[in-house]
Amino acid sequence: MLATSLTETGAQLAEQLGLSWAKFLAQTLNFLIVLAVLWKFAYRPVLNMLAERKRLIEEGLAGAEKGRTALLEAEAQRRKILSEAEARAEKMVTEARAAADVQGAQRLADAQSQGRPAPGRRAVPGRKPCPQGQGIDGAGEVPARG
Repeated sequence: MLATSLTETGAQLAEQLGLSWAKFLAQTLNFLIVLAVLWKFAYRPVLNMLAERKRLIEEGLAGAEKGRTALLEAEAQRRKILSEAEARAEKMVTEARAAADVQGAQRLADAQSQGRPAPGRRAVPGRKPCPQGQGIDGAGEVPARG
């Protein structure tokens, strides 16, 4: 008796609200069909597109990190090459100065042995050459005595 009264009350309520079970089931079926179509043709492609975009971004970030690492390595290599070049240049300058000193000393010795003034100095008439720095005037020459 209670079950029949509840069924009658439910039927009366559904009738008052304008609810038809046939229409409700048809609308539920239509909703499920639309949901399946949207899932297959809209939601799934959007998810795939987002996954692809995520993969591309991750690859880009990995590539950027590799590039940053390569840049740091290239900078370190550049510094190493530059320091080696500076060391070679300094060595070459030192060797050139030493060679110039040796050659200058050799030319000075040759000039003095031949009785000529040192390169870059001119002979002064009436003066005879003297060992470097021992002359009266500090130029390596002593005035001739007459």
